[in-house]
Amino acid sequence: TGTLYSWGCGTFPEGGMDGAIPALGLGPDAEDRGGDPQVVSLQGQGAGDEDVHVVYVAGGAYHSPVLLSSGEILTFGAGQLGQLARQPRYTDRSNLPVDPYPAPVQGLPQSSDDKVVRVGGGFYNTFAICQSGELYCAGENQNQQCGNGPANLTQMTLVDLRLDQNEEVTSTNEATAKDPVVEVAGGYCHTLVRTLAGKVLTLGCGDDGQRGDGRLEIDDDVDDEEEEEGGSNNNPRPVVSNLDLPGQKRAVAVAAGANHSIVLGEDGVAYAFGANDLGQCGITSGDVASDVNVHNNADGNDDDDEDEEESTAIALPTPVLLPKGTGKVVQVSAGYAHTTLRTEEGRNFVFGQNSNGQLGIGEKDKNNNEGGRSDGKDLDEPVVEPMEIVVGRL
Repeated sequence: TGTLYSWGCGTFPEGGMDGAIPALGLGPDAEDRGGDPQVVSLQGQGAGDEDVHVVYVAGGAYHSPVLLSSGEILTFGAGQLGQLARQPRYTDRSNLPVDPYPAPVQGLPQSSDDKVVRVGGGFYNTFAICQSGELYCAGENQNQQCGNGPANLTQMTLVDLRLDQNEEVTSTNEATAKDPVVEVAGGYCHTLVRTLAGKVLTLGCGDDGQRGDGRLEIDDDVDDEEEEEGGSNNNPRPVVSNLDLPGQKRAVAVAAGANHSIVLGEDGVAYAFGANDLGQCGITSGDVASDVNVHNNADGNDDDDEDEEESTAIALPTPVLLPKGTGKVVQVSAGYAHTTLRTEEGRNFVFGQNSNGQLGIGEKDKNNNEGGRSDGKDLDEPVVEPMEIVVGRL
């Protein structure tokens, strides 16, 4: 029917438009008690027409973008970093800007020949893909996850996807004209962009390997002595970079967690990279060469000191290994620190954080006894390798 519903996470029962409450789109008196889905009244231009309906929805940390069949985008929720792409009309109890009602974004092209066909959400970002294949972004840009520009974008802004940002800027976005954008996924501070030709462009943070360029935070740091002497990083990460899958395979889907990334290749293999501290990449140490373990202490030297910190980040796209005979992966999805894969045979595999039961792995141990999970571990422990779940089985 194209009707929009929302429901809360149940973590802000005291009300006051804090947390997830404005992102429900149910007005300032809404309660976040984890209740049943409720209809969201759409107040945007044309939203009252019988022929106009919701065709696509996305979610951020505490905001929600909604695409109408008219090509109009409505947003509601938190707006402190510009993620609503318009002026919020309310404040929460901390005096931060919010808007609990849907309203149209600003900054998109007005041409009826270039309507928005898809929306996306990052933690603090709203994305829009137009028929022309151009990408627009609003919200936090402190890590250039929306490309070059101000730290916060308060309206939808065209993303410059040129790999060489020093080229002369023309009146049109040459990068998307040659290879239109078809999909976008946003994490905490990084962005994945998939094009029609199957390329993946990455922007924003890469400290945990989530851009898949083989670099981690320590690769970008300036030595303390150099910094004191006014030194700088001589090899900064590009604003936009091209992701290379093994064998130069084309990408057919992308997904972004908070600090990890999943790309589905044309070969039906899911490739993971980024933070893996909770098993969200589904890759165990020693599986492949690109599993990076970095030991770095305060002195920048590798040794066995007690203060040494270990990183399990995956710096390059790495295949997620599923059981033999599983078949090709056809769908990928990522949460904050967990991942879901679906195969062509309808089988579902999950891995990563499970502190809130988000993996749906059940409540029985390996001996089919109540009180545990299928591998015998505690329910809230991370799942570090792909585990199959049977959807619909109690």
